[in-house]
Amino acid sequence: MFSISYTKKLSDAKQNGRYICFRERYGKEENLGVFNDKTDNANIHKFNKDLEDKKTQHPSVAVAHKMLFSMSGDEWNRSGFEPGDFQTLVRNVMKDYEQQTGKRLTWIAAEHRTPGHPHVHVLVKSVYHDKDGVPYRLKFDKDDSNFLKNSFQREKNYLRGFEVERPDKTHEYKPTRNHGKRATNDITKSLLNHVLNEMRQAEREMERERQNERDR
Repeated sequence: MFSISYTKKLSDAKQNGRYICFRERYGKEENLGVFNDKTDNANIHKFNKDLEDKKTQHPSVAVAHKMLFSMSGDEWNRSGFEPGDFQTLVRNVMKDYEQQTGKRLTWIAAEHRTPGHPHVHVLVKSVYHDKDGVPYRLKFDKDDSNFLKNSFQREKNYLRGFEVERPDKTHEYKPTRNHGKRATNDITKSLLNHVLNEMRQAEREMERERQNERDR
């Protein structure tokens, strides 16, 4: 699953970065996990400072784009993925996009190993540089979204060496059309509900941050 959105407020973009990087961890084996294209120990404070760009100061312009790469716990387990694989997947997808478009991106990401729903949040600065280093405002359209989604699927298949079949294909009986539709809807709703809960939690964190700033 892949989704993309954006934020126009610098303060919201910074708070979103702090949330994805410093939210509660799931288990001792999950470390901070903040990474980018170059390191597994990316600096969110430096990234947030980089968001302060003249090209995105206008209130109608996006400051940052928010991406979510996710899969079900069942797909993760059947793929045989291990810690570190999600970072490899996301780095390869972002590199694929840069090579396809000629745009050099500035981004930071954090892996959340939520039980049953491992995923990675990526925050992308809304300014890219071309091959000559000239900066431009970054926009993502439907074609970009489809490319990133398809690249994510290709990279998963390449890393695990095979394509994971849907769970309903493993049953001995052949499900009816309605049964298959209900099962797909149930899985989709479960994933969407989890993503919505994460977004609501992020909004609550942002509101607490704003309240703390007002109280100071």
